[in-house]
Amino acid sequence: MTESAEDLSGQQGQGSVPGDLDLPGFFRASDAASRAGQRRRVRTVAIILVLTVLAAISGTFTFKVTSKHIDVGGVISGLTFLIALGCSIYLLLTKPERDWYEGRAGAESARTLAWLYMVGGDPFGVASCADPDDELINRLEIIAKQLRELALSPEETGTQITDAMRAIRGSSLGERKATYLRGRIDDQLGWYKKKAAFNKRQEKFWLGLTLVLQGYGLAVAFARVFNVLNFDLLGVVAAAVAATAAWIEAKDHATLGSAYGITATDLWMARERALMLANNSSEPAWSNFVETAELAISREHTLWLARGGVHWDSPFRSNGQIWRTPPASPAEDHR
Repeated sequence: MTESAEDLSGQQGQGSVPGDLDLPGFFRASDAASRAGQRRRVRTVAIILVLTVLAAISGTFTFKVTSKHIDVGGVISGLTFLIALGCSIYLLLTKPERDWYEGRAGAESARTLAWLYMVGGDPFGVASCADPDDELINRLEIIAKQLRELALSPEETGTQITDAMRAIRGSSLGERKATYLRGRIDDQLGWYKKKAAFNKRQEKFWLGLTLVLQGYGLAVAFARVFNVLNFDLLGVVAAAVAATAAWIEAKDHATLGSAYGITATDLWMARERALMLANNSSEPAWSNFVETAELAISREHTLWLARGGVHWDSPFRSNGQIWRTPPASPAEDHR
């Protein structure tokens, strides 16, 4: 008996969808390291930009302590620049972006391998893989060897093949199809659609703010020309414009919004193909489809890592090929 597309769609509520705690411990450890690195990087950059604007604001005021003839505004500006310098040195020495990108590489690779294992995608096909547990551990080891400099928490590592993973793999083909459609494709589709919309909104907001500041700077310049202002605001406005421009460059919302939209479209196509496969109960056909779908998801991850300067060898192809990432320029996070 074959399943119809409606049957597969109706089974979505029946499949057991795994959570993060059901994935390999290596995923959780890498994910925690990535999130920590991201927080450190983004917060430190934000502090540097805010301090730069504060230094410009302090420089517009002249208030001297009469007994020592010390310019308090200059002192405050100097202190803010000193703290900003310390933050920059911190970024150079600790390189939190390395943990951010490499941790994300490890986490997303482990997540992809876990889904391939659970639902029987190549190279973990239920009908073709003689020892899936050993295959999974070997491939996780390949990933770990590329992340020698990433500090992973021993408490987070834990079990690599959980009971939930084995239970899903041991379920029927129809149940695995429903689980994959609901827990992987629909989940990723929703995530990419939401992030594409979010980055489009952020792009408009920051570009709009930059335009407002530039317009304000133009007004201040004219006010200075006609002696309407008695103190210098041009330096403050210029610093604010530079800070917003730097933030826009760092977050790269335009590029991310476009990339997420393209990936969402690919996932829509994958979803349609999954429903079409409902009429084909062949394990080999399903295994090949899952591998193709995961490669589509991993392609976006790999290109994002390349923008961050991580040249990542992704060990997913069942034919033994290694998918090498070309070098590219850095960009900010989407996870």
